[in-house]
Amino acid sequence: QPVSEQLREGIVRLSGEHPVNEIWHWGIDAAHFSPAPPERIAALRSRLGFKDGELMLFSPRATEKLYHHHVLFEAFPAILKQHPTAKIALFKTTLEPDYEKELRATAERLGFAGRVIWMDRLSYADLPVAFSAADALLSIAWTDGTPMTVLETMACGQPVVGSDIPAVRALIEDGVNGIIVDPWEAPSVADCVNGLLSMTALKRTALGKEARDFVLRT
Repeated sequence: QPVSEQLREGIVRLSGEHPVNEIWHWGIDAAHFSPAPPERIAALRSRLGFKDGELMLFSPRATEKLYHHHVLFEAFPAILKQHPTAKIALFKTTLEPDYEKELRATAERLGFAGRVIWMDRLSYADLPVAFSAADALLSIAWTDGTPMTVLETMACGQPVVGSDIPAVRALIEDGVNGIIVDPWEAPSVADCVNGLLSMTALKRTALGKEARDFVLRT
């Protein structure tokens, strides 16, 4: 059985005479991935090195080139102009060490190396807390299957800034339960992140509620 609409369409195109009508979506544990209590959020942010009032931009996908962390890094100076307390949080990597070196060099070149927090892997118990703690969470891969990280974050009541690709558009309705962005264009990423960070609490809460409701009913 296909797990997304785009896979269903591909099966129908290839099989011709055997259309597939049922989609079995990937699922996540929405009891585990749910909004974290404020005290756990505060403790995790402090542990990671975020001070009160600093904004957490979390790019939680593996530190590999296909996930376009470099596009976020190129966008970050424009984000800092509007939100000077912002910091980027992402994971250290052993998979593509040259890519991590490239990202670190970009941060040095653009003058914000001190505003990047390189994290060790988080425990499964800490993941929903980290998703809940982020002021903006990005998943801007140029290609993807059904991204579990996006579903997990949405289940935590957080709107995601996600790539304008089929697998993500199947989950995020732009402006309703998240934000869709061109994953190749740093100015677009900066605009979308700045828009989310500048959003009223009422609007952001509404996006987050729609995000969690989507996961619960899918």
